[in-house]
Amino acid sequence: VNRQGSIDWCCFPHLGSPSVFAAILDSSKGGRFAITPDGAYVSKQKYVTDTNVLRIDFHTDAGVATLTDFMPLKSNRAPGEHSHQVIYRKLECRKGSVKINIEFSPRFNYSQDEVKVAPTGFGLEATSPRRRIFLQSNVKFEIDNDSAAGSIVMQEGEVRWFILQYEDWSEKSTADCEAELI
Repeated sequence: VNRQGSIDWCCFPHLGSPSVFAAILDSSKGGRFAITPDGAYVSKQKYVTDTNVLRIDFHTDAGVATLTDFMPLKSNRAPGEHSHQVIYRKLECRKGSVKINIEFSPRFNYSQDEVKVAPTGFGLEATSPRRRIFLQSNVKFEIDNDSAAGSIVMQEGEVRWFILQYEDWSEKSTADCEAELI
């Protein structure tokens, strides 16, 4: 996650798996999941002490927003069981009003697989021939086949969640996966 609030590198479901976001390798074709203030801002990024929780404070002329990112660890797995990987992104307006732009452009397998982004009842689904991820969010997105973008204006005290979950492509239907997420 860079200081601008963009996940520019992410491999799902494991660190050694092919990438889903790889803008760090190719900013135009690699894909990203960005949550960034519109216009000029100053950001401060730090980990919450003794955790894997990353916090970015965005200071704009109109207000302050905080983006908190984390991936919970599942410690009670059975031997050989692979848990679904999930990234939680919490966006909070702490002061004033802040306009936020969201870009969701996954690029599976180092941008080699074809990607289709589609709306679901709870957010977005991105699929390739072998992979699928879900973005749970109540933001209204404009979809352009392989990407989605949206903007929101947040007021002081408002909180939005973005939950990104990887799903191995299997016999499960989209409805089955939606039920698991909700």
